[in-house]
Amino acid sequence: MKKFGTHLRTKRLELLKEDKSFSLRRVSQTIGIEPSYLSKIERGQPLSLSEEKIVALAQLLQEDTDYLLAMGGKISQDVQAIIKERPMLFSRLVREMKDMPDEAIAEDQDFKRLNSVLHRLHGLASIGAFQLCDSPEKSFWTSQVPSMLGLNSDALPSREILSDSLAPRSRTKWEEAIRSAMRDQGEYECELHAGATDRPRHLRIWGYCDTGDDGQPRYAGIIQDITEQVSLREQILAARDSLELTVEQQNVEISTAIREMREEVARRKELEAELLRINEAITEKADQQNRFFKQSAFKLRSLITGLYSELPTHSHVGGSYFRRISAKINDLSDYFLGAANIKASRSPCVPADIITETMTMFEKEADKKSLSLASHTAPDVPHRVSLDRNILERVLIVLLELFCSHTPWGQIQTVLSANTAERRLTVAISSTSLDCPISDQDLTLTPASFPRSQCPGDARLVAPLLECLGGHASIQTSATGGHCVVLDIPYEPAEETKAQEVFSHEPVLVVEDDESSRTFVEILMKQGKYKYLSAETGKRAMELLERHSFGLVLMDIQLPDINGEDIVKRIRKGTGPNNDTPVVAVTAHATREDRERFLSSGIDEVVAKPYEIETLMHMVGVWYKNDQRQRGACHSDEASPAAPSLEQNSG
Repeated sequence: MKKFGTHLRTKRLELLKEDKSFSLRRVSQTIGIEPSYLSKIERGQPLSLSEEKIVALAQLLQEDTDYLLAMGGKISQDVQAIIKERPMLFSRLVREMKDMPDEAIAEDQDFKRLNSVLHRLHGLASIGAFQLCDSPEKSFWTSQVPSMLGLNSDALPSREILSDSLAPRSRTKWEEAIRSAMRDQGEYECELHAGATDRPRHLRIWGYCDTGDDGQPRYAGIIQDITEQVSLREQILAARDSLELTVEQQNVEISTAIREMREEVARRKELEAELLRINEAITEKADQQNRFFKQSAFKLRSLITGLYSELPTHSHVGGSYFRRISAKINDLSDYFLGAANIKASRSPCVPADIITETMTMFEKEADKKSLSLASHTAPDVPHRVSLDRNILERVLIVLLELFCSHTPWGQIQTVLSANTAERRLTVAISSTSLDCPISDQDLTLTPASFPRSQCPGDARLVAPLLECLGGHASIQTSATGGHCVVLDIPYEPAEETKAQEVFSHEPVLVVEDDESSRTFVEILMKQGKYKYLSAETGKRAMELLERHSFGLVLMDIQLPDINGEDIVKRIRKGTGPNNDTPVVAVTAHATREDRERFLSSGIDEVVAKPYEIETLMHMVGVWYKNDQRQRGACHSDEASPAAPSLEQNSG
C-alpha cells in the first residue's frame, strides 16, 4: 500500500498546482471519506479502500481505473467476469498481443498499458491462458500455466506437454473433449487433475478449438486452479454423507429449529422496533435541543454585537462584560455540540495584553471578596506572537471564573513567561486558598471527569481548547492549600507591522442589515483607511456586485430578503466583476456545521459575532485582494440609482 499511497499523493499534488480543488480535504469529501483517512493512505499506512472509492478516486485524479485498482490490490468485478465468462475473447486478446511486433507494442502506449494490466490480472485471479498449435512459434501460454501444471517455468508450450502433465484419466478426458470440440469447431469445458504437481491439484479448463489460416488445428483456452473449491465441495459432500439421522428425525429437528427461529425473529423485531422508537425519540429531542440552542446562541450573539457596537468606548465601558458573555456562549456551544466544534485560527496578538485585559474583567468580583489580583510578565516574552487570541482568552476566563468563585481569601496571580527557543508560552494561574481541589480530569470532557467532580462544567473545556492550540495544562498544588494551573502553549512569530499610507481603487462592500452593526463596521473601515460601500439588503448587495468591482466583501448571512449564502453562490457562478472576489462572512451562526456549509458555498473565511476588532481587521488585511489600500472611505448613496459616489474620508 506504500506504493499505492505514494502514487496517489504525487498525482494529487501535481493537479493541486493547477487547481486548488485537489486539496486533501476537498478530494476526500468528493469521494466520501475522512481527510485523515486519505492522509494515512497517502503516507503508506496499511489501510484499504473499497473498489467503489478507488474508481471514484481514479476518475477524479484522471487516472486509469484498472491501473489504480491493481495498485490497491484489487481487480474490477467486470474484468473478472470477462476473464471467467468469456474465455474466447480473453485468449484471443492475449494471442493478438503476442503476435504483434515488438516495435509496435513499444510505440503503442495503449497496448503497453493493456499488457501490463493483463499480467496483473492473471496473478490476481489465479488464471492462466494458452494457445497451442502444431507450430511451436505460434504456441504460447502465460506464466501461470506451467506453475499450475507442475512444470518448470521455461517449459515450452505444446499440446503434448500439457496432456502429459495431466493425470492418466484426466489426460484421456481432455483429449476426448478437444477432439469433440475440434470436430464441431466449438467450445469445451472440463475438470481435470494435474499429475506432475507435488500435491493434488484440481483444474478447470475451458476454451475452443478451430483451424487457423494455415490449416493447422488450434487449441485455445483458460486454466483455473479450483483445488480449494473442489476441496470445499468434497467436504460438503462428506458432511452430508456422514449424517446418520433419519428423515423423520431431521424433519423434527428442522421443524423445531424453524419454530424457534421464527420466535426469535419475532422477539428481535419487537425489540428492534422498540429500540428504533426510543432512538427516534432521543434523536428528535436532541435535534430540538440543538436547534433551540443554535437559534438562541445566534440571537444572543446578534444582540451582543449590536450592544457592543453602540458603546461609546468599545474597549472600556461594558466591553469586558460583553466579551465574557460572548466567551460563555462559545463555551456552551462547544460543551453541548461537542469539542469537535472548536476550530483555531492564528492571528497576530500581544500575549501580555491578553493576560492584562482578561484579569481586568474580574476586578469587581475580586474587590467584593477582598481578593488581590496580580499579573506579571517575564522580560523574555515576545511582544507580538501569532496564535488564536479568542481561544486563549476563553481558557483564561474559565479558569479565572473558577478561581474567583472558589478563593475565599488571599491572592489570584498570573505569570506569563516564554521559551523563545522552542516558541512556547507558559501561563501560570495560581490561587492561595482554592477551596475546590481540581485535577487533570476536571479539565477534560472525558466521561471519567463527570462523576463527583466539584468543578463547574465549563472547566472541562480547558483541555479541548488547549488541544486546538497545540498546548496542554497541568495542575500543581502546595502544602498550604494553594493551587496552580500551568498552561503550555506553542506560538509562531508575528511580523511587526509598520504604519504606512498606501492606495488602491477597489472598495470593500459591507453587507449588514443591522444599522448599528453596519455603522460600527463602517467606522472600522474608515479607521483602516479602506474605501467602502454599504448595503442593508441582499437585493441592494446584488445590484452593487453586478455594477462594481470590489476588493473584499464583508457578508452578513441572515439578511431580510436574500440569504448571504445564496448571494455568494450567485456571484461565484456568474461572470461578473466579482466572481473571484474574496468573501468573509461576518455572522452570528458560529457552529462547526455552519462554518463548513459557508465554506462549501464559496465563502473564503468566517468571523463569528461578536468579534474582536483586531480579529475582523486582521481578516480584512489577509483577504483584501489588492496589495494596497487608498486613504479614504466611500459609502453607497441609496437614494440615487446611478453609480454610488466614493467620498473621501476626511478623518
